[in-house]
Amino acid sequence: MFIDRKNYLVLDEFAKFGIMTIFTDKTFGDATAKSKDEVLKRLNIKNKQIVSGHQTHSENIRVISADSDGKDYFENTDGFITDMRNIILYAKYGDCLPIFLLDTQKMVIGVLHSGWKGTFAEIGIKGIDLMGKNYGSLKEDILIGFGVGISWEKYEVSIDFYEKFSDKFEKSIIDESFIFLKEKIYFDNQKFNRLNFLKNGISDNNIITNDLCTYRDKRFFSYRRERNIPGRNAGIIYIKQ
Repeated sequence: MFIDRKNYLVLDEFAKFGIMTIFTDKTFGDATAKSKDEVLKRLNIKNKQIVSGHQTHSENIRVISADSDGKDYFENTDGFITDMRNIILYAKYGDCLPIFLLDTQKMVIGVLHSGWKGTFAEIGIKGIDLMGKNYGSLKEDILIGFGVGISWEKYEVSIDFYEKFSDKFEKSIIDESFIFLKEKIYFDNQKFNRLNFLKNGISDNNIITNDLCTYRDKRFFSYRRERNIPGRNAGIIYIKQ
């Protein structure tokens, strides 16, 4: 569950493992406009490096290691994974779904940006697969926390959108994550990702959900609600020590 702090929310389940997992609100400021020095100062953090990227709604994930040569910005990148204790992973969200990852045994962390395109491309599954490939992470050790995205009640989609997903994914997942109401179709991005993680071997006990909504809750920036305001929320994760 999220714990309210000044300017942001923190996932309590990750904090128990010494991992700081943050989702910011408007009082923190626009995540796209802040310099990395400003973020570090706002969070009162020293001796850590922020890694971020130009998000393009892709399925591209970077593994940050000593071989990254200190590079801290990556083009065409919507996710990061690392076990480095001096790294802060930083992603930006309007209404898309933040996905935080933690291997509780090997202390590998990750953050993913999963709008509908990332969800369709299964960026979440690619993230846990990369943790296994690069760090030997076991699925039973991976904790997944969803940040704040848009709720299904505010996420109306087209019939073409529905059919695109229906052509690729199992009917059982589609039936639970698409809602037909008064001749309109709505998409539950968080539920879809949860069900897809379950299908791919993650225990339901290891998935942390929430009922918050960027559109409904005016504490947060929302692209759909404020199309003329370019503000974004930040999803931040790092190992505290």
